[in-house]
Amino acid sequence: MQLNGEAPMAAIPSPRLRWGGLGWGAPMTRTERDRSDRRTKISRRLRREATPFERRLWLRLKLVDLPQGHFRRQAPIGPYFADFAHHGLRLVIEIDGEQHGYEAGLSRDSARTAYLELNGYRVLRFWNNDIRDNLDGVMETILHAAAEPPTPSPSPPQAGGGEVPHLRRDDIDGAHSC
Repeated sequence: MQLNGEAPMAAIPSPRLRWGGLGWGAPMTRTERDRSDRRTKISRRLRREATPFERRLWLRLKLVDLPQGHFRRQAPIGPYFADFAHHGLRLVIEIDGEQHGYEAGLSRDSARTAYLELNGYRVLRFWNNDIRDNLDGVMETILHAAAEPPTPSPSPPQAGGGEVPHLRRDDIDGAHSC
């Protein structure tokens, strides 16, 4: 097809060829959209099945405008799914319900936090009743943490020897989501 004496449309290279990438809005075939990561499907299910407390906090978090990026819900980080994560700030927010107060939940949360911190993330944990009764205070804490510089990745060794806690595969496998 020729338009006003211009070159045929087939002769015009696609944006993919001209700029070496897909760019926004470029048509993609099914193979170009790599959805093979099984975590994508799990993340979508976790977002669909969010608790009322996660939904309530999300309504506030998605309005926060930060120059380093934005918060994501049920973001996969290694073998875990963070309730909310801001990758630019290396900040994870976890909302804990009653099951997190028992020994098994505390153990899984400890392994999860250790993994996230080893990968340079700061972890903030809030109980469901904090979200219900003091959402403004929770948001103030989150915004205060967001104002602090992100943790270097990977984190430098801790004072006192810098020993890294040993994580067993069972600790990681048993704590995929909250």
